[in-house]
Amino acid sequence: MLKKSCPICGTLLANGCYEWHFVCENCNYENANLESGMQVDLTHNHTSIHSREIGLKRLRVENFTTLLKNILLLKPHGGTLLEIGCADGWFLELAKKNFSVLGIESDIDVGNATASRGLPVKIGCFPNILDESKKFDIIIFNDVIEHIPNIEKTIATCYKSLNKNGLLVLNLPNSKGIIYKISKKLVNFRFTKFFDRMWQKQFSSPHLHYFNLSNLIKMLTKHRFHIKNNGYLKAISTKGLYTRTTHDSNTPILYSIFIYIGIILFLPISKMFPSDIMYVIAKRP
Repeated sequence: MLKKSCPICGTLLANGCYEWHFVCENCNYENANLESGMQVDLTHNHTSIHSREIGLKRLRVENFTTLLKNILLLKPHGGTLLEIGCADGWFLELAKKNFSVLGIESDIDVGNATASRGLPVKIGCFPNILDESKKFDIIIFNDVIEHIPNIEKTIATCYKSLNKNGLLVLNLPNSKGIIYKISKKLVNFRFTKFFDRMWQKQFSSPHLHYFNLSNLIKMLTKHRFHIKNNGYLKAISTKGLYTRTTHDSNTPILYSIFIYIGIILFLPISKMFPSDIMYVIAKRP
């Protein structure tokens, strides 16, 4: 197989922990050659809506509230907002108080369930589902951009789909996060399932990219964006953690319980290190 080039600095990617895992030795970008069942948006086939409600909602809503506060500092007068991969619509529900919102979701069942609650959702993939002339003041990806195969094309399309001074908001995993770094170290001791889970290897839409703040900012700058804000979000909440770690039917229940206990014990220590979730807000000048 031909080696890929880093989408940030153009360096040929080197072999990583597995035959499917690659790293850029220049800027530390990481890539996975895993088959994705998606085109551009995130699908949610391995997670029931009920499990997501219990396992994720409280943590996601807390992080979304933080993101919105930072967005409002830059867009205090509102505007049009597009969320790509809106899933259950938790972010849209918060954002509609200040913005004219629209969500895109490629999973038909999830999208229809969200639309049935009165939220504006289009079923399909970005940008195909939209009129080419349609532009927005804000485009946001919440835990979605890392699943997209052609990430450079997507970032370039977002630039074209934003109004002048529009914002691109990325909320995604952090390769310098303490949990990810530990999972990677454990591969050396042949404890591989934790690392596989970080990449969502057994999911229909696995992670295809892992960035840190530094190389993510470089990629956005390369595509002419100006960075306005960045930081970290909470990665772990004890509320709903058991459901979150045990919902995947592809993972043995004893292994999931082991992970759950390990996270609980590690949680106080983890607060001393970088979070596994980060965000960047970039402006189209």
